[in-house]
Amino acid sequence: MKRIITLLIVSMLCMPVLLFAQDADPSATLAYYEDDTQIEILDSARVPVEVYFGMELQPGDTVRTNATIAELQLEPNGSIVKLSQNTVFTVDELQKDANTTNKFSMAAGKMRAIAARTGLGNRYQVSTPSAVCGVRGTDFGIIAIPGQEESAFVNQGVVEFMQKTSQSAVTLTQGMTANALADTFEAVRLSQERLRELLQDMQFERLDPKEVPGHELVAEQETEEEPAEEPEAEEAEEPTEEEEPEATEDATIPGAALTAAGGEAAGSADAAGADEGDDGEQSALARAIGEIFGFEIGTVTMRGRTYSKAVVKPQFEIGKLKLGLYLPVVYNDDLFDYSQWYRPAGNNEWSFGSDYDWSSEPGEAAQDALIDLALKIHYLEWGEQRDPFFLKLGNLHNMTIGHGTIMKNFANDLEFPSVRRVGLNMGIDREKSGFELVVNDIAQPEIFGGRFYVRPIGRFAMGVSSIVDIDPLSTLEGSSQELTNVDSMRFVTLGADMELPIFENDVLSIIPFADVAAMVPQKNGEMQWDMVYNSGGGTFADSVRNYGLTSGIFGNLLSVDYNLEWRYYHGVFRPTFFNTTYERNRGTLAVEINNYLAFLDGTGSGSSDYEDSVMGIYGSAHTVLLNLVDVKAGYMWPWRSIDELDDPSNFNDEFSLSLYLLPEAARITQVYGGIEYSRTNFIPAFTEDELSLFDAYTSVKGEVIYPVAPSLDIAAIISTSVRQDDAGNVVYDADGDPEIVPNITIETRVHF
Repeated sequence: MKRIITLLIVSMLCMPVLLFAQDADPSATLAYYEDDTQIEILDSARVPVEVYFGMELQPGDTVRTNATIAELQLEPNGSIVKLSQNTVFTVDELQKDANTTNKFSMAAGKMRAIAARTGLGNRYQVSTPSAVCGVRGTDFGIIAIPGQEESAFVNQGVVEFMQKTSQSAVTLTQGMTANALADTFEAVRLSQERLRELLQDMQFERLDPKEVPGHELVAEQETEEEPAEEPEAEEAEEPTEEEEPEATEDATIPGAALTAAGGEAAGSADAAGADEGDDGEQSALARAIGEIFGFEIGTVTMRGRTYSKAVVKPQFEIGKLKLGLYLPVVYNDDLFDYSQWYRPAGNNEWSFGSDYDWSSEPGEAAQDALIDLALKIHYLEWGEQRDPFFLKLGNLHNMTIGHGTIMKNFANDLEFPSVRRVGLNMGIDREKSGFELVVNDIAQPEIFGGRFYVRPIGRFAMGVSSIVDIDPLSTLEGSSQELTNVDSMRFVTLGADMELPIFENDVLSIIPFADVAAMVPQKNGEMQWDMVYNSGGGTFADSVRNYGLTSGIFGNLLSVDYNLEWRYYHGVFRPTFFNTTYERNRGTLAVEINNYLAFLDGTGSGSSDYEDSVMGIYGSAHTVLLNLVDVKAGYMWPWRSIDELDDPSNFNDEFSLSLYLLPEAARITQVYGGIEYSRTNFIPAFTEDELSLFDAYTSVKGEVIYPVAPSLDIAAIISTSVRQDDAGNVVYDADGDPEIVPNITIETRVHF
């Protein structure tokens, strides 16, 4: 008896635990996604969390898909949800009992849900900004394009769809849809083809709709009962154009046979499934081709002259590898007249060595063929700086060495497409050492160098750098600024650096650093060491000149990349000496350095600004907001007054801004694109008599793209270039700076 009483007591104590185990808390499990770099999950505090297969989403969690799909499974009832690319989906509430509801919201994108018909958790509510959809045991979908469309469609079952503003509601049954943003909010019958299109890209990749409780059974019953419900042939009424046959699906996934209610079957299930499979394969192939190939037609202004163009631009992206090709035909009047095609730098880029005799000039022919092939590379990128291996090749605008004191965001594409170069920026980062290389143009290298560094203790690194410009006078040839008393000149920059990372990971990076650098010119074959150190200067501080010091921290905080540094420099050296506009101003720098040398040896006059030191703070930040806007900004603030300078144009501040609406933003703004603007001596542009926001110290690139159709865009592009005379020589203004002309291009872009 004691044993029986003890057993009863233990059973009563364990009963709540057993009941709780049977009634487990509901959850939404992330069952599948294609690319972990293209999916982001934020918790209720809007903080990114780790993404992995099988993770359980909690109320308040938001799933953002970029170039990937995702599939969710609700437990314990087994309902499944698929999220398309570029979707923002939030789990608001999970059904715990018969009196609550599974509540979700979708700000943008497309989803499909197959809801279980039985068991706890079969009540659902999906909200978009303008509508609410209530369902039970239904195969349905939601589409939300902000400002354009917020619609629901039903593949099987019944949906109550309500417009928030008017509180009016419609009932949607199989094969029907409604748009809450339409002029008239009403239920509309879908054609078979349209329903098929809606479901085509929403097939489940990993989860099986047949395993959703009650779904397979209902589909089979409908298939079996359908013939019994068919009226006799002679009594059947022909459907009118206004009342298209209702599409029903014999199976629960796209690809099954579709039949017309009240009519003959369109074909056997096997045949229809095979056809649909072929269509699906063709659609997938078409999408893949569309993502790879692009085509541009329009006009382009180069060297002050307008040309027509037809350009094929294939683009590939596989993991960290990004490759873009540029296959242009730029011509005067006649596309089919080969002699009218534009030749960059006089090179016939489509000859591939045929301009030479391969038998008598094999070297020249092979070199020409390699150059022509290289010119077809617009960009080739693998990884990022500080990765174990990174590579950038082509027309680039962000080549950087080390911490950027000598070279930062160097651009070899300022004159693209009139001047096309194949630049190289690469690096290898090993545990104890590493190196970085840079070349402005592998076909005709004039600016090149690199950095080598070691880590003697832990992550503490020490490095040395050197970058050389072997012919800065090349842009002065034939111009009014040509130096007649200088046969040759080279710029040789030397630097040393160190860094000690405190944290360095994807969530938080704090990396302190310190750099020192100087520039030594070579004039007429002789190194001008006196430009850096004057042995007769007395103290060491008075003897050293034309150098720069930088110190600060850089890294990232979540999705924000930041850089904050202190700068100090003297003479004509500037931190980021090789910067975005260097290719454009290298001739002007040659004139300035020649004047500086004359000032130092007393053979010429010069500004007292040469003896000044400049100190200031530079800061920059970069982030992507809501996967819609890419923002990057930076400013260098010198600690001196512009009124103190003999030449106010040497204020030496720097300003940069890059603002881009990503293609996903077109759902809201109807257009996308943006602008990049960077300029040295920014404040003087507003203090001079004439506002000069676009000059030789400025880099401007921008475009506005209007999607006319899914496969057709109209783009307006603005940029600047150096003015050249008829002989191809750079034209300089009265101040000795290259004259800048704006370029505006309107082009049509076709996506295959």
